[in-house]
Amino acid sequence: FWPWLQIVRECLARHGAQELAQLMAQGAADLAEALPELRDVLPGLCAAPAIGSVPARFRFFDSMMAFLRRADQRRPLVIVLDDLQHADGASLLLLALVARQLARTRILLVGTARRAAARAAHGVDALLPDLLREEPNHCIELTGFSAQELGCYLELTTGHAAPAEVVTSLHERTAGNPLFF
Repeated sequence: FWPWLQIVRECLARHGAQELAQLMAQGAADLAEALPELRDVLPGLCAAPAIGSVPARFRFFDSMMAFLRRADQRRPLVIVLDDLQHADGASLLLLALVARQLARTRILLVGTARRAAARAAHGVDALLPDLLREEPNHCIELTGFSAQELGCYLELTTGHAAPAEVVTSLHERTAGNPLFF
């Protein structure tokens, strides 16, 4: 649940105990099973069953979705989950739950994954068709620069035109992906 717990940690850093208690309501104990530091901020939470069981995981998912719904009533949320090709199965299941309920929220959910890595990891690539069937979900596939675009990019960023053999070699090595330059 690492990417989802980062959302809760950000909320912990920004809000006091009273506001956290309101946002998490009855689900605070379930969320604390995955994020024990919640118990420091909200002492007195009852113990919840270990998150490894199916019913406990369902309660955790439901509590996380309820938390996000209460938070988006205060202001719209933008949630960015990066590098989903590395996400664990439980995080992807939670992503699917949240994505299926976006139409009734003020949440913009952005997920990124490297396509080749996602195919190899199977999790995101298998989940993507299901997510895209839901409205208003969309997939925007970003491709690398063409060799010509790469040459223009290099000239704009360095102030000098790169030799054609450098552009060709760099394009072959990176497939035009600026993250790998």
